[in-house]
Amino acid sequence: METTCALYLPADRLAEVIAKHPALAVAIVQMQHTRLAQARDRDVNQSAKTVVQRVATVLLRLDAKLGDLRPDGSSLLQVRLRRDDIAGMAGTTLESTSRAMSQMKKDGLIDSGREWVSIIDAQALERIVDGE
Repeated sequence: METTCALYLPADRLAEVIAKHPALAVAIVQMQHTRLAQARDRDVNQSAKTVVQRVATVLLRLDAKLGDLRPDGSSLLQVRLRRDDIAGMAGTTLESTSRAMSQMKKDGLIDSGREWVSIIDAQALERIVDGE
């Protein structure tokens, strides 16, 4: 579990802020568009991609958001991350995710331990996602 700070803005107050700052409304619509596109992509991945491709996609997405580049060129994901978390994001079982990640680790694409993952070869993961 991670410490989280959540903010709440009632709908009527949001409407007031948007009325004063129309650019905020545009930004909100663009953000929703992006989220809908991501949800659509996840649905396509669920039906058309292999487990290995889905796990690689999750790892690359997390790397883009949370990766911390290391001097050796690897990228450590800056979040506590268990394999069942990855399985949930990839829409697969813990067992299938464990097999996929074990193979990736054996192939030298990632390194992992208790609640951490490091991306060693992001380009190879991208090739997996692309089906190469």
